[in-house]
Amino acid sequence: MSTFLWLRGAIVVATMLLASCTRAPYGGEKESLLITATAAHDVAKVQALLNSGANPSAMVKYEDGLYESPWRLVLKQLRPKQPEDVAIVKAMLKAGADPALAWGEGQALSRKSLHQDEPLIIVMMHPNAEVVRLLLHAGLKPQSGAQALVDAVDSRQSDIVHLLVDAGVNVNGASGARTPLLAAIEQRDAKLMAYLEEHGARERP
Repeated sequence: MSTFLWLRGAIVVATMLLASCTRAPYGGEKESLLITATAAHDVAKVQALLNSGANPSAMVKYEDGLYESPWRLVLKQLRPKQPEDVAIVKAMLKAGADPALAWGEGQALSRKSLHQDEPLIIVMMHPNAEVVRLLLHAGLKPQSGAQALVDAVDSRQSDIVHLLVDAGVNVNGASGARTPLLAAIEQRDAKLMAYLEEHGARERP
């Protein structure tokens, strides 16, 4: 067996072992109260529950009988008209929420499935530069940002583009066949094109 094949096999086994050790966390009464307070944008109550030991990453039954974590919920409900949610994000990160992972269930037709979503991708559905900054400060690794960088260029979120590039996100990482520079060209955004090229971006990966 070649060294390459042996290494590839070892990596696959290690990945499977790591995945098997990652178990979805489920919560109880405190987490049920926390998700209710999160949905109400109640910063004070959220903070009090976190102080009492509520786990922001633990899932409880929420809407339509699906399991949801307070952490994923606050990321999903971020909107410009709800600045309280930025404070909730900050409090949950301080309480141990994972900047790289958010648990929750989804449903397609009649089939439920457990999701391990990337917080950065959720945030980019309704882009918020301050929350991106908080995730990075909490330890989010740059390699998690390739898709988000393309999304930021597509939505012309220059602040987020700068945050991600400054954090070390690969400017030549691709989302499908599209690189950040190609996205900037498609948007005809000359400033972002120039900025990305200054940081070594290419049209192709």
